[in-house]
Amino acid sequence: MSDHQPVVDSQNEGFDPGEVDTGSVSFFGGIIVVIIIAVFIGVTLYWDKFLNGRFRTVVEEAPTAQLQDLHKREDDALKGYSYVDKSKGQVRIPIDRAMELLISEVQAGKTPYNTKDTIKVVEPVAGAPGAPGASGSVAAPPAAAAAPAAAEPVKH
Repeated sequence: MSDHQPVVDSQNEGFDPGEVDTGSVSFFGGIIVVIIIAVFIGVTLYWDKFLNGRFRTVVEEAPTAQLQDLHKREDDALKGYSYVDKSKGQVRIPIDRAMELLISEVQAGKTPYNTKDTIKVVEPVAGAPGAPGASGSVAAPPAAAAAPAAAEPVKH
């Protein structure tokens, strides 16, 4: 083995001439940050000016003839009389008239479906804890309470 000791210059003691130049690294890092900010601003301006502008012009344009035709057909279906199935006697009536007829049926109590408020009672599953007949179960829930009377509208 060699007992070679490195020679140390007393004026430059502890200085490694191979170290990184911090000024150059800082300058290069600053340029990268400026480029990233410029790209961000560029993308934001592009989005605002071009893409949002294109969407805005499409939305704000006058409706096409196809869209106007669709709205006319929808209005005819909502506001006109027509046959749905003539053989079965099914007809379409205007929505306003249908609402008037429904209101008069409800007020007369002639609706074919239940309009009274009810309480849904959930029955326990057989064999589940708390179910009647289950071993080691908690007491069974009390019988379902009677459904409250339907609320009457207030007439002024």
